[in-house]
Amino acid sequence: MIATGTLAPGAVEHHGAARAWPLTWTPPGGEPIRVLVADLPSDLAEARGPHLAWLHERMVAFAPDLVVGDFNAPRRALGLATLPRGYEHAYERVGSGYSATFPVPVPLWAIDQTIFGARIEPLAYELRSTLASDHRLQRLDFAVAAGSTRIADGGPSEM
Repeated sequence: MIATGTLAPGAVEHHGAARAWPLTWTPPGGEPIRVLVADLPSDLAEARGPHLAWLHERMVAFAPDLVVGDFNAPRRALGLATLPRGYEHAYERVGSGYSATFPVPVPLWAIDQTIFGARIEPLAYELRSTLASDHRLQRLDFAVAAGSTRIADGGPSEM
């Protein structure tokens, strides 16, 4: 949850039932941080691959610092296992413990993701259950890396 600063949302983009919102968050006294919020369909009959490929394209085009949301797909899904160059899953870098996010109160699937780019230095990632949603809350503590630049090349990530 972003508590302070200025939020400048972009226009929502659609790929069938999948949605992505590009936005820019500027914390007080800080540099703008580009965020892509993802919401992919939960219909089990709908193939995830085309939506994840579209989201991959959106990541390359928008070059966000953070990609967060309900992907309705696990990190190891074919479309999420290979991220654009410079991106990593926050859970894999600084997370620990049980990673399932849905459904609360007994989560079985890790379908909510936080992905960070080269400008972000993740410090801690945790999941918390809440009564406000049937998904666990994701929390990422991070710093903007000193002297960092935006990702300019959307090639595969070296993980």
